[in-house]
Amino acid sequence: MPDVALAGAFLVTWIAPEALGEGAFLYLFTVIALELLAINSGAFFLYFYLAFGRTGAVIGLLVFGGLFYVVGQAVETMTGDTWAYFALAGLTLNRMKLVLFRPISDATRRQIFFQWIVPFGLLIGAFITAFILPLPDLGLPDPAIYATPDGEELVFEDANVLMAVGLLYFAAQAWLDVSPPRWLQP
Repeated sequence: MPDVALAGAFLVTWIAPEALGEGAFLYLFTVIALELLAINSGAFFLYFYLAFGRTGAVIGLLVFGGLFYVVGQAVETMTGDTWAYFALAGLTLNRMKLVLFRPISDATRRQIFFQWIVPFGLLIGAFITAFILPLPDLGLPDPAIYATPDGEELVFEDANVLMAVGLLYFAAQAWLDVSPPRWLQP
C-alpha cells in the first residue's frame, strides 16, 4: 500500500530527517505538492466530465497535461529529478480511468466522488489539523534549510507542519482504502 509507505516516510523524516537520505524532505515536499495539484485538478476534471461528458474529460486532460508539464519542469529544476512528470501522469490517469473507460452510472459517480472529492477534504482537513495542533519539533529543524542541485537555498518555515500534513493525509487515505465508510462504497 503506497499510502502507508508514504505516511511512514513522512513520520520517519519528521523524527530523523536524514534517515531516508539527504533529499527525503525535498522529495516529500514535492509529493505533497503534486498530490495537492492532482486533487485540485480533479475538481476541474469532474466539472468537464459532468458538463460535457467524456469529450469534456479529454479536453480537461489535455489542458491539465500542459499545466502538469510546466509543474514537472519546475520540480525538475528544484530537485534535479524527472520523476514528477511520471507521478503527475500516473495520478491523472488513475483518476481519468473512471471517466474514460466506464459507463456513466450512479456507481461511477460515487467512485468519482470517492477518488476526487474525498481526498480534497482529507488534505484540507490535514492542513487545518496540522496548523491548529501544537506540533513537536521531533528531529526536523524549523526552519528547515535545503540546497537544490544547482546550489540555491530553500527555506521551509513550517517544515514540521508539512510532515504532519503528509502523515495525516496519507494515513487517512490508507485507512479509507482498507475500510471505506459504507456511503463511499460503490
